[in-house]
Amino acid sequence: MRRAIEHVDCRHEGARIPITVSVGVSTVRKGPQRATDLYREADQALYESKRTGRNRVTVAPA
Repeated sequence: MRRAIEHVDCRHEGARIPITVSVGVSTVRKGPQRATDLYREADQALYESKRTGRNRVTVAPA
């Protein structure tokens, strides 16, 4: 999905507008987990994607 979005030909008044996507992913592990913890982990992974160059997917450590 990230690569597909990167190749979208978006233009405004003839000028190409680059579109990229940064994603943070959190995974469900065994045992009870709260949704807020998963959200926080995904959010931290998202900002890691942005810090390390954008246009990438980062998975939170398990």
